[in-house]
Amino acid sequence: MIFAMSEPCPTCGRMSEEAETEEVAESLERLEPVALKVLESQLESLDERIRQSASKLLLEWQRGKPKQQIQQTNDNVTVIRYESAAWIEAPSEVEHTPVLQLNP
Repeated sequence: MIFAMSEPCPTCGRMSEEAETEEVAESLERLEPVALKVLESQLESLDERIRQSASKLLLEWQRGKPKQQIQQTNDNVTVIRYESAAWIEAPSEVEHTPVLQLNP
């Protein structure tokens, strides 16, 4: 059973996923022009950091974020070691001495 967008489910009180998705899409469509006006005003800011941040957002939105490629070859991997640690009691014959001794 699918309910209207603003009508929550009577049993659990949540809106259906389809309704939430539609509502989010409508909100984004409505707010996009406002966000663009804010970014446009930030491009005219006196603060260079604000201008740079707005410019970066606009470029990433238009062109997409640049991909980061990490080059990894098997040549520089020498050992893959899997270890697990467990608390074990030290043997009684091992002498425990303090690392730092303070003089009174």
